[in-house]
Amino acid sequence: MSLNHLDDKILNMVVERLWDAQGSIRGLAALFMQGSNEVSLEGSDCYGIGQLLGKISEELGILEDILRCGEDSTANKRNGVVD
Repeated sequence: MSLNHLDDKILNMVVERLWDAQGSIRGLAALFMQGSNEVSLEGSDCYGIGQLLGKISEELGILEDILRCGEDSTANKRNGVVD
């Protein structure tokens, strides 16, 4: 796969957003890797973790789209803009 369709500005933006997503995943991992082996999660905790993972997944999907076609092709739909 060639990335010739992307300019430096887009590539830098993608790298920055990937860095943010990586930080979010590392933070989430740290919650599970704390010293206590007896971690107890409430239902609301699991819901919040699910929301965070959903947002990270959405962000990674957007970045994949940008890398593949040079733009976020679902932005208008996600933002409620009708073509």
